[in-house]
Amino acid sequence: MLFRRVNGKGQLISMNTKNSYSVSIIFGVMPLIIGSLIFALWYFIRSDILLAMGSYVIIFGLASVLIAFISLIVYLKRNASAISRGMMFKKSFLLAMIIISNFVAAGFYALAVIYIMTTYYLTIENKSTSAVTNIVVTAPGCTNQIALIEPNGKELLKLSFQGDGTLDLKAKQNQEEQLQW
Repeated sequence: MLFRRVNGKGQLISMNTKNSYSVSIIFGVMPLIIGSLIFALWYFIRSDILLAMGSYVIIFGLASVLIAFISLIVYLKRNASAISRGMMFKKSFLLAMIIISNFVAAGFYALAVIYIMTTYYLTIENKSTSAVTNIVVTAPGCTNQIALIEPNGKELLKLSFQGDGTLDLKAKQNQEEQLQW
């Protein structure tokens, strides 16, 4: 039984038991779908608003999963004598997998966002007529070294920053000049 206000008066209403299972499935799947859509949009657009929405979906997802779990308990209590244990197990197992998939997806999306937001690619191109040597690239939390870039050559570095700060580049050209950017 659920409590509902009708015309200012509280009345008890009964919820159809089939509906309580449907509610549990809907509230179990909803955060997974919404979170996946927000992540997919953020991946292509990289909007700060979508990043914030993703954070709110995590909170919404916890509440939604709780509602799904309570609806399943209501369904199982009301139908304990009407359905077989095997069917009860199947329905409970299906909803448990949906709920668990929410947490797995949320963890994956959070780690993917962190990785994407902290990984940068830097291309160093030597457009001079002499080789550049002893190249050192320093950024917060990482240092990369390149021994040599030939004239008209280039190198691609993958940098994983671990904080805010400057990107420094030092190199030598003609074995004597110290170049710094």
